[in-house]
Amino acid sequence: MKHVERSKVEKILRKIEDGEFDENDVDGLFMKLRPYTKKLLLFQEIADFVAHNDLRDRGIANTAMETMFLRMKFFAVYQMPGITQFDIAAPFPSWVKRLFFLLAKRAKLDDLRQFDVSPERLAARIENSFKVQGQVARLIPGKLSHQTLNAIVHTMSVISGTPIFDQKEVLDRMCLALDTNGFSYNREAIALRSNKITLCILLLMHMAEFSYKALKNGVCQIRSAEETVLVNQRAVDTNGTEVELNQSFGKLSLVATVHIHELEKPLSVSHTIMSTDLDAEDWCDEGLFVVEPITPEHSHVLWRRLVLGDELRISSDFRLQSIS
Repeated sequence: MKHVERSKVEKILRKIEDGEFDENDVDGLFMKLRPYTKKLLLFQEIADFVAHNDLRDRGIANTAMETMFLRMKFFAVYQMPGITQFDIAAPFPSWVKRLFFLLAKRAKLDDLRQFDVSPERLAARIENSFKVQGQVARLIPGKLSHQTLNAIVHTMSVISGTPIFDQKEVLDRMCLALDTNGFSYNREAIALRSNKITLCILLLMHMAEFSYKALKNGVCQIRSAEETVLVNQRAVDTNGTEVELNQSFGKLSLVATVHIHELEKPLSVSHTIMSTDLDAEDWCDEGLFVVEPITPEHSHVLWRRLVLGDELRISSDFRLQSIS
């Protein structure tokens, strides 16, 4: 790294350590480190999001979203009641082979030991067992063993909704990127700013779009675990004793959503890209919350709703705030 670039990174680090930073500084830190972290895949993924937050067409998150999309499409086309069941011996759409391959690559080694195969080996066998012509895939006779077929069936039976990365992983990888490039910094001071750094990262990734060969664009958005909570409602236990309602909007996260339009009934698929430790009520400006009746017919029953629009910024007191 050139001396002038190192100097810029060091200035950003001092601002973060002092707590006097914003999303532009976090953006600059990731952008400056990005060319020097090619082997740190998770950090590279975040840095690529920051660098290309208008449209993402590759990377860990893209692959995870494509896998989830195709898995749900397979369920809708072949596994819902009253529809034709899938026959691997008959010609089938080529996107199904792509799904087999992606699930194999994402499988855990321990889960595949019973089939005496690794994720990489299973993916290679899938690649070599089916021939694709146009939009159609066909099983090559004699290529697919019974054991490999069982391994494919196993991977198809597992649906994982695990976030691709969490707050701790992101901050750990950021520190690793700094360590790898020989930067000196106060790790404890950085840890104290973890929540603020995370909020900046969420904002930088908010409304980033995905593009896949297999589907139309998807989009990332900041969300809370719960969008609404009831207001001033009383609850009683089985004995008729009034009890406190402990309702919360939960934590903020970054969620990607794609839509399957090819089906008779369109289907939306969401997957958490990044989970955080940020309580929505602590890190969202009061202006993002509205109180309204749950329905026009039930105007006496109110709920409080968190509205996270497309255009957000970080306020002077370091909370998410609407630009409009």
